Amino acid sequence: MSEAEVRKRGLLEPGRKFVKDRVLWSNKLNDLKRYAKWYPMDELPDEYKVTESNPNPPLLTYGIPVNVAKINAYELKHESERPHPTKPFHRCFAMHILSKHVQHPLRLGFIASLATEYSVVVVLYTNHNMAKRQLVEEDEEDVISMVKEALELDEDVRPRWDFDCDDPSVPEYGEGGDENY
Repeated sequence: MSEAEVRKRGLLEPGRKFVKDRVLWSNKLNDLKRYAKWYPMDELPDEYKVTESNPNPPLLTYGIPVNVAKINAYELKHESERPHPTKPFHRCFAMHILSKHVQHPLRLGFIASLATEYSVVVVLYTNHNMAKRQLVEEDEEDVISMVKEALELDEDVRPRWDFDCDDPSVPEYGEGGDENY
């Protein structure tokens, strides 16, 4: 799909870079506009907060958007720390090392947004575990700063809320291809 068509359909958030080779998840998608709501958010909307009356909303992750190349570069920098250097690396190893560095549990999340230059996020917490994992603001800013420094991210990269592709409520993900991998 061309950039003009993506923008015309409202699938690209204003100010976001268009990535030409991005593959859509499924050839079966008839109405891409239904995915427009899956854009990253700065604040967690009330409808996605876990409450007594809403105990199981869709899974959203709060994390730092990253391109996979940054994760791969970080892993290669720390190759000597791998327990089995002869085995193929797994991106979870990079998250293990990064978690130890920032002293906070991190994981890699795969986002459900169609139009973004990032394909993964370094997850600090989710809407389901934020009561246990969210840090006080000052500590959270320190962790974010350390992650950005370790992964050599631009200063203007900020954490955000994204729908997580691991959540079964994300419709049709993985049917017909898994985006960019």
